[in-house]
Amino acid sequence: MTYTLALETSSQIAAFASVAASMKHNCAGVTETGSALFLNGTNDPISPYEGVEMSVNRGLVISNQESVDYWV
Repeated sequence: MTYTLALETSSQIAAFASVAASMKHNCAGVTETGSALFLNGTNDPISPYEGVEMSVNRGLVISNQESVDYWV
């Protein structure tokens, strides 16, 4: 939800923080960027640090590093 909000309101917010979350593989482009904080664990069974398929059939996500690179 945090990534979606940040993407949809990028021109209206100055920063966002994502805690134990992964960014969806097919997110839309961002028009403006602010500051971002990413807090993810490397051994999280639900939100995989390296990306790929999330557990319990919740969809495909990109890795934590790809998420950081996207927002940079």
